[in-house]
Amino acid sequence: GRSLQQLQEENQYLRRSIRELQRSSQADQLRVEQLTEELLQRRRREEQEAQDLESMVHSVEQNLTQMTVTARHHGRCSLETLSSGINIIHI
Repeated sequence: GRSLQQLQEENQYLRRSIRELQRSSQADQLRVEQLTEELLQRRRREEQEAQDLESMVHSVEQNLTQMTVTARHHGRCSLETLSSGINIIHI
């Protein structure tokens, strides 16, 4: 069999290996937590950017609608002014 000294050395080696594996596991766990948090932050940022973009598109649509209404109104006013001018000329 193995001597007491060999068993003690093997025991020390195994304990060292366990400590190294625990440190490595803790480092991996910390990295997973960091990456998870980073992913969550990116998702939040992307969601916010998507909401901002939607809001901007909605605002542009509203502006275009308002500009169209204003342009139609000005167009009618111009036609009415032109018609009045033509009527005055005929009088």
